[in-house]
Amino acid sequence: MIKKHTSMFLSVLRVGAAIAAVGLLLAVPLRAQNSRGTILGHVQDPSGAAIPGATVTYRNVATGVTGTFNTTSSGDYVFVNLIPGTYETTCEAKGFKRGVSSQLVLQVDHTLRQDFALEVGPVTQEITVSGAAQMVQTDNASLGGVISDRLMEALPLNGRDFTSLIALDAGVTQPVGGIQASVFDQHGLNDTWRMASVNGARPGSISYLIDGITNNDMFFAKAGVVPSEYSVEEFKVQTGLYSAEYGSGSAQINVAIKSGTNSLHGNAYDFLRNAAFAPDNELNIEQNALHGTNPPLSDPLKQQNQFGGTFGGPIKRDRAFFFGSYEGGRRRTGGTAGSMMVPTNAERGGDFSDWPYPIYDPSTTVVTGTSPLTITRTQFPGNKITGSLNPIAQKLLAYSPAANASCTMPCQNFFGTNPGSSITTNTVTGRVDYRFSNRDQFSSSAVIWRDAQPYPSIIPVNSSVDLTRSQLYGVDWQHSFGPSSKRCAGRVQPRVLP
Repeated sequence: MIKKHTSMFLSVLRVGAAIAAVGLLLAVPLRAQNSRGTILGHVQDPSGAAIPGATVTYRNVATGVTGTFNTTSSGDYVFVNLIPGTYETTCEAKGFKRGVSSQLVLQVDHTLRQDFALEVGPVTQEITVSGAAQMVQTDNASLGGVISDRLMEALPLNGRDFTSLIALDAGVTQPVGGIQASVFDQHGLNDTWRMASVNGARPGSISYLIDGITNNDMFFAKAGVVPSEYSVEEFKVQTGLYSAEYGSGSAQINVAIKSGTNSLHGNAYDFLRNAAFAPDNELNIEQNALHGTNPPLSDPLKQQNQFGGTFGGPIKRDRAFFFGSYEGGRRRTGGTAGSMMVPTNAERGGDFSDWPYPIYDPSTTVVTGTSPLTITRTQFPGNKITGSLNPIAQKLLAYSPAANASCTMPCQNFFGTNPGSSITTNTVTGRVDYRFSNRDQFSSSAVIWRDAQPYPSIIPVNSSVDLTRSQLYGVDWQHSFGPSSKRCAGRVQPRVLP
């Protein structure tokens, strides 16, 4: 039966892959939800008349990637689906000086307008067009704010979890209750994470995107994967008036993964927290003196390391680029002082005479009425179980510690130290961009996330392990049918959450 089910699953997987491939090859014109931006504008002569057929060229300063567009009959041009970064645009038309505008900063889901007013003269001469007002977004009504990689790296973040910065945007609150960092929503080393509410909406109504790929968990409205902070170029919290392409969500968290450039670049890091840097816990000191126990004096955190690195660069200059990152998280905590009620030595033998409440013999249960249901049982004489004890219960008692404190039952008669716990995370992020020609571009992104958190207990049967294994993959292909047409885009975005 298992082999049959496995075979059926593989068949379905192959069919799904085939459909995805066909969808990619036969993509229809669209502008899907994405983390890219648009540069557009209008070209006119000194009298204000439109200049049709002018050649506008963009160049990404970091990658050297270029593209051209011939202005329409109304003098307009547009470049869509450009990765965030710094751009330079030039405009040329016969009988006019060449227009140049540089240092145009394009952000996530940003529509940047750069108009050109060309002057009459030879094309060998240049005029510089000011980009001072280009950051004022007049062609896109969406509301929100962008958090850059520089800001993420500069701010102190618990667990280096960039999703904590969502709370910085206007209209965002973190209400009491709801899903927090727990078994249902693990956030690695960030144990203070809380869901956010945007403009008063339910916290579970935020939509997460990575490079245009839906990144929502299938059960809870949270991020399915959390990439390393150092792999994120920037992200935008869109809080209102965003276009219908985004579909659902009271807000959009639009994340752009870093891409490679024409130069090799990378970094390595390790953030360390250690118990040696923390003072002793006065409460533990008092408990040790009162009960004669020996829980650790310092807080439970023994050591935490969050380490990793990034590396990116060119595969083929001005054409193909790669970027990759790895981040590992390791937290080891010592045992925490704890107390609980456990069976006394007499109770282990069936003697509950020290218990203030009567205990009954379940074998004497008699139903004396059905409406309402009433039953009677016979109390064990003196609260002492007669006859043989249940062998299964006797075996389970082996997993319960013996009482080490005397008190009147019911009471906390055991003081000890819970076993140390740990958190282990591993995150791999990658991206490849390839420009085949001026008309065809390809990119792919992947995030693989593992989060394991065992919770041992003094009583082994109470132990547990919380495990998150998430994977996200996306492939994007764009084709332009001519110098005066927008691109057609096809996107395949499988998400695997085993």
